[in-house]
Amino acid sequence: PYLPGEMLQISTLVENINVWSDFVIKMGLSGMTRQLAMHMQPISFDDGTLQLQLDARYSNLQSPDRLRQLGEALQSGSGQKFKVNIEIATVEAAQTAAGVLAERERSELEKMRRDFKEDDKVQEMVSLFEAEVDDTSIKSTG
Repeated sequence: PYLPGEMLQISTLVENINVWSDFVIKMGLSGMTRQLAMHMQPISFDDGTLQLQLDARYSNLQSPDRLRQLGEALQSGSGQKFKVNIEIATVEAAQTAAGVLAERERSELEKMRRDFKEDDKVQEMVSLFEAEVDDTSIKSTG
């Protein structure tokens, strides 16, 4: 489920790609079903039907069982019954959960590198040893 005791309005998923991304992560999906959801973009929610687009590059992830699992997870997380339609399309990576998460990670790594380089002790060591910080050596551990 999305959050224990808290249900999400499906229309919110369509309105904000960040909400969709967080929802996909918290749905409890795993394996290929999670990957399927990660490469989808919510398009609309009308008349009890959630319209999703699957990035054409990941159309091979589709299977009846995975689509059923995705639909069940969406309904469980929202507490609502509705139909899910999926179409294959060219989807911008930034409009999928995978794209949003990749951008978040890139942004966090950039901030981490900047913070490290601006640290007083690091600057002291760089000055003392006439060194440079190799950005590529700074990586996230989480």
